[in-house]
Amino acid sequence: MTVAIVKSSYQDIKSGLKRAFDLLEYAPRKEKILLKPNVGSQHGSIEAGDYVPAFLCGAIAEIFKDREIIIGEGTATGMDFDISMRKYGYFDLLKQKPNIKMLNLNNVKERVPVEWKYGTLQIPQLVLDCEYINIAKMKTHYFCHVSMAMKNQKGILPVPTKKKFHQMDLQDAIYHLNLAVKPDFNIIDGIIAMEGNGPNSTKPIGGKTVKPGLLVCGRDVLETDNVAMQVMKLDRSKSHVPDVPTEIIGEKLSNVSVPFDPPTLGQQYRLFNFHMQLRSACSGCMQSFLGVIDLTKQHPFSVESLKRNIEFVRHGVMKPIILYFGQDCHLFGDKIEKNAKMVCVGVCTRELAKKHDLPYIPGCPPSSEEMAKFMWSKKKLEQLKPSISRVKE
Repeated sequence: MTVAIVKSSYQDIKSGLKRAFDLLEYAPRKEKILLKPNVGSQHGSIEAGDYVPAFLCGAIAEIFKDREIIIGEGTATGMDFDISMRKYGYFDLLKQKPNIKMLNLNNVKERVPVEWKYGTLQIPQLVLDCEYINIAKMKTHYFCHVSMAMKNQKGILPVPTKKKFHQMDLQDAIYHLNLAVKPDFNIIDGIIAMEGNGPNSTKPIGGKTVKPGLLVCGRDVLETDNVAMQVMKLDRSKSHVPDVPTEIIGEKLSNVSVPFDPPTLGQQYRLFNFHMQLRSACSGCMQSFLGVIDLTKQHPFSVESLKRNIEFVRHGVMKPIILYFGQDCHLFGDKIEKNAKMVCVGVCTRELAKKHDLPYIPGCPPSSEEMAKFMWSKKKLEQLKPSISRVKE
């Protein structure tokens, strides 16, 4: 099949999309169109390349103004749909475009079974009934290597299934999801993209902004991601994206390819004196932890804020703390300073906490507020024992 690469900017996004549709001779066959943009979390920004801006969906609604448009997204586990969609302009879009409706896919009850490698997936009936346009971002991902059209489909799944994906071979699960569910059209927004430790730009760990100024579009989801991988010049062997024969039209690949920095986060990471182990974890717990850093910046001159920031600096900056994320974690032992203290984060680490009598922050993922209550609690932090006294040989 064929994939189109089109130069575009957000200022002329409508003409960029029209050119892609024309090159691929694409027109919706159904009266209702389901747009599934990547708007996974309230942590991030359009300017940094985190998520699909509302005006891109608005441009599609203008191009197909004779159709009913449903914008559906299932935000990441633990993230708030209303906050996310409002932050990135989607609720404003509802006021501007009378042919647009909004839908939280996490709450959809009408689902149909679809067979796949691991049994049965429950897919929203809308995906089958509507013209399904999958709208992703061009970005790297510190657990999946890339997050584009194939990864974006994870948002149509029920929350329990999303969680289960992270208890499986995540790359294989994403690949086989895309063999089972085929969007009618795929758009990868590479106008503003992300490299490094995406899929989120939250500092100081997150991804870095790059500006290829491109749209990569195609009918086949595997082929669309395949071309985007070639644009980014990343190692596909570390991703779920297959090397499939694809004809490229529009811009020449050689003229638009820009090497993206790959993710470097890996299974262990150190930030200040927080030593993090990230084995089989989803990005939800990490985003919650980064949200704690954001919360430390709020109301910086209040007495309460000063107190919590002092505790944050004392534990995790001046003194080491080990944070465990993910079901495959194991104790560091004496590889880190002997006076380091340990905390298990999220339901995936519940058994580790039970086995070694470690403090545990529940949730899937814990909210930033719940994690902050622990990080800012002098009493709780002082009660932690050094890691060397906890390790069971």
